[in-house]
Amino acid sequence: MSERRSGQILCEDPRRSSSLASSVIRRGEIVKDGLQRRSGITNPTQHHGHINKLISRISRESQKSRKHSVNPSDDDDDLDRSSNKKQRIFESEMPWFTREEDARHNGNKDCKESCRILHLFTRDFKVVKQWIQTSRTAPLGFPVSEWDNIIRGQASVSLDAVFSSLHHISAPKENIGCVGVTEISLGRTEPAKKVQTSSEWTSAWNATIKAIKFAFPHREPELREYTEYIEGQFSAKITSVH
Repeated sequence: MSERRSGQILCEDPRRSSSLASSVIRRGEIVKDGLQRRSGITNPTQHHGHINKLISRISRESQKSRKHSVNPSDDDDDLDRSSNKKQRIFESEMPWFTREEDARHNGNKDCKESCRILHLFTRDFKVVKQWIQTSRTAPLGFPVSEWDNIIRGQASVSLDAVFSSLHHISAPKENIGCVGVTEISLGRTEPAKKVQTSSEWTSAWNATIKAIKFAFPHREPELREYTEYIEGQFSAKITSVH
């Protein structure tokens, strides 16, 4: 029989209490022996030695960390400068910024608009190109590779590629590979046809005008003026040198 006092159980039988204590001690020894065998340590002194070494190492590393945070060395600044971590930079820090600012302020309004649109496209070229490809108002059949050149502001649109696309139901596929989410250009495929005559150039250029005008609506007068200039060059020369 036992009674509960102050949250404890008091046993009336001393022999039972002694037997219970002995059982607890034996179980403790068994658990201790099992832990020592699992860790490969049979000598208790060796076990305590390992613990002391671990505590000392943690203490040294903690002191070193606190010292480093309070008194960082100059070497750390050099390491930050030479690291490959992307640093934030500002255009105003560039050596040409003052001249660029004046040119923008006094420049042609069409050039300003082109720069504004290009800055907008640079936020995500991939998404912009996808929107163009799924647009209902974008010119049909224009090569994907040349769309990429247009939205990046490059003046290297291939009229051979555009001319080749005019004779296909669908435009040639873009030669692009992917590594994870990163796209890698594997180079242009050779156009099936090449522009040889003034009429072929005009067909390819008119398709290019539609694409450029779709992305840069304000550039249509400039493009038409260039068309008249090139057609004048064709008219002034014999067909064999076109």
